[in-house]
Amino acid sequence: MAQSNFVSLIDQIPQVAKRDKWFISYDKSLDYLYWCKKKMSNNAKLVKVSHETSLYLNNQGKMEGLFVEYWTRNFLTHNPTVAKEVRKLLSKNVEDNIYTIGSNNKVIAEAKLCVLAESLRADVYKDAIQNEYTENELNKLMATAVLNK
Repeated sequence: MAQSNFVSLIDQIPQVAKRDKWFISYDKSLDYLYWCKKKMSNNAKLVKVSHETSLYLNNQGKMEGLFVEYWTRNFLTHNPTVAKEVRKLLSKNVEDNIYTIGSNNKVIAEAKLCVLAESLRADVYKDAIQNEYTENELNKLMATAVLNK
């Protein structure tokens, strides 16, 4: 298994999302946001990296997506810039209470998703600082989570 470097993973969210063409969806009934590959590895598991955000990591420590818990009731209330930029994008109902980016929004979506990625990154780091984790401790937590899943 390749070692997962916490800082590297968090910093790569925008590039990996774009490169791997992550699909974004919002479950309105659960208030969960998913931003991940359409087809993830069978061994991809959720690893919590902040109060609201978890990463989908495979057994190689590679990131395949992310998950934000309590998207509108918590995350967006703490991140008003993202609320303004991203909320309107998720307008296309694809099944019961599941929304994604509407076709009329795809052109402007990429820039707004960069705002989302930066906000997620800042939120993860803010939680790490509040919990007084060192970078080494975060790397160990990440490696342990990948090994134990």
